[in-house]
Amino acid sequence: MNIPTRRMALLFLGLSGACAVEPEAPEAPEAPGADPTARVPATPATFEAVTLSTTQTLPWVPLLYGARPDLVSGSASRVEGELWISFLYRRTEADVTTLRGRIVGADEETLELLPTELASIPRSPEYGPGVVQLLLPPTAARALARYVEVVVEDARGLRSATLRLPLTEVARQPDGGACGRHGLFNICRGESLCSPAGRCTPVTAPTLTSAEAFASSGPSRSALTLRWDDPNQDVVAIEVTARGRREPLVIPVSDPTLGGSWSLRWDTDFFEGASWLNVRVRDQGGRFSNVLNVAVSAPAPVAAGDACDPSGVVSRCGAGLACTRDNGRSCIETRCTPDVVACPRDVSTTPFDTSSSADGPWVTAGSMAGAEEPRASVCDRYVGRALIHRFRAPSAGSYEFALAADNDTWTTRLIARTRCAISDVEAQEASTGRGQRRVALPMTLSAGQEVFLFVTTEDRFTLSATRVR
Repeated sequence: MNIPTRRMALLFLGLSGACAVEPEAPEAPEAPGADPTARVPATPATFEAVTLSTTQTLPWVPLLYGARPDLVSGSASRVEGELWISFLYRRTEADVTTLRGRIVGADEETLELLPTELASIPRSPEYGPGVVQLLLPPTAARALARYVEVVVEDARGLRSATLRLPLTEVARQPDGGACGRHGLFNICRGESLCSPAGRCTPVTAPTLTSAEAFASSGPSRSALTLRWDDPNQDVVAIEVTARGRREPLVIPVSDPTLGGSWSLRWDTDFFEGASWLNVRVRDQGGRFSNVLNVAVSAPAPVAAGDACDPSGVVSRCGAGLACTRDNGRSCIETRCTPDVVACPRDVSTTPFDTSSSADGPWVTAGSMAGAEEPRASVCDRYVGRALIHRFRAPSAGSYEFALAADNDTWTTRLIARTRCAISDVEAQEASTGRGQRRVALPMTLSAGQEVFLFVTTEDRFTLSATRVR
């Protein structure tokens, strides 16, 4: 299912003689004395080329689809010979693919802009089409005076109505001056940059203030946490070099605006057994921070009742404790709590009979009639009405647990836990979609290990367990 979106794009035109974009709100101001409904004579001028120069992403905001692209608002302004255009549009079911426009001069002559394809602009689930930058030859400057007209076109060839944008003058801004949302309108003086916060800041290299690295075994995992100070907010990469090695591991930073706090974890030994690391960060202009020498630490031991890391890489609970949100407190923060496998005394379970064979399948059938919500723990509110079956592995190996409902329904769900009253330690869950009747969960168990199977469906069901290898 497509998510309706409103998207924002910026057209930047570098010219020898005038024009740029209103750096703040994208609403198009009316030029003094201008009649926005006046008909403009079509007397196209020509020029050599329009060259795609740079692209940059912009956040998008949900909005309803339209039958055709709809240019909602925009602005056009000029700064020392540069023309900048921004606009908001409402997309259709088809992607908006092309930008078209023309520049209208004081003498009503027009300069047609070559169509600009938007398909090459970076996209992601979080960002829209982004920023287009076009360069015009000096001969185009003579046509710039009054306003710009733009349209967008989608993949079906449907075009929006024309949006007329009067030109406004914008002065270069000193350090600390407003320069536009998302740092896109770089109208700052000299070598300063427009930060994502929308303020002009001097170009400076980032400063790495702290770094921590962790690695654990059984299972092998690793983690890296950094903090840096960067007024430009344009850190794009982290370089990690293991002591004694030449080539760094380069980690891209997808969002440099997070305030200099960054953390990442891996389900492998990302540091490849190294005990010391050299770490630095790099900004968009290629400037490096200082280098910090970081020791790779083992997980710190945590006592009962203290906050803990559920992955076990930064910290690890002591013997007889489990890191869980089922700790009698908020059900949100994970803490070390006594590691109890069995269900509470007031929660009933049905055991599997595994005496019939060595590898199964072991099958049991039942009905949800009279089933209630088993409050195995204080954080079990999401389980709902369920029956609990208890399986003890006769031998070590890989097992599959399958739940089959008599009727296809949205509510068939199977939850497998290695601890009855702890919902988030070595637990798995599967549920059916429409038209499905069967769900299955794989688990690797040691000999004698117990699994608690929470069964939720509307009526009758069959539950099976099989040792697959």
